Amino acid sequence: MPDAHACHPSPGQGDLNAHRSGERIPSIMALSPGLQGKTVGLVGMGDIAYELCKLLLPFRCRILVFSPTSSPTRWTTADNRYPEAIPHQRVGSLEELLPQVDVLSIHCPLTPSTRNLISSRELGMMKPSAVIVNTARGGIIDELALAEALKKGKLAGAGLDVMATEPAYGENLGELGKMLNVVILPHLGGSTDEITQQGCVKAVDIMADYLDGKGAVNRVV
Repeated sequence: MPDAHACHPSPGQGDLNAHRSGERIPSIMALSPGLQGKTVGLVGMGDIAYELCKLLLPFRCRILVFSPTSSPTRWTTADNRYPEAIPHQRVGSLEELLPQVDVLSIHCPLTPSTRNLISSRELGMMKPSAVIVNTARGGIIDELALAEALKKGKLAGAGLDVMATEPAYGENLGELGKMLNVVILPHLGGSTDEITQQGCVKAVDIMADYLDGKGAVNRVV
């Protein structure tokens, strides 16, 4: 989870500015906290969340999941959709999840019920040392509330691959684009040449199967 590491402001604001201007500061002050043994909270249990969990396992992270629409057996040995089970604990509400996490990672779709799902009230439940990462859809996090929480020190940092208004550049970034403890990417955090090629091949295969009368996988409508 590089976003979580990159956006965590371990040095103070003055130390960051000193570091960027070339002034020497003690090296220990420039280090960010690691993920070893940390509690990572997930909102949603899609395929990307599953792949993230596999990356977290070597760090011995405690994984908490809030996903009320997912099957109780998802990611367990009873779930044949995935090749291996993921050790995790399901929680019943955001109120139960948020106070416990060191990193909150968003993986749910944007729907009327999830728009501004994470706003002032929810951010206020989190630890001041926590960071939030959104690689799902812009609009799930209330960006004005997020900027306010970061300014007031109620949250340590944020990593955003998606924004409510895209493409994410210039004025679309708002206050978040000016903050040193926020990392923003223009909705291409997972884009590599291999992934792009695989996506194109997959799209062609799906269309070919559909035209052959085999139905459409990953159907949206």
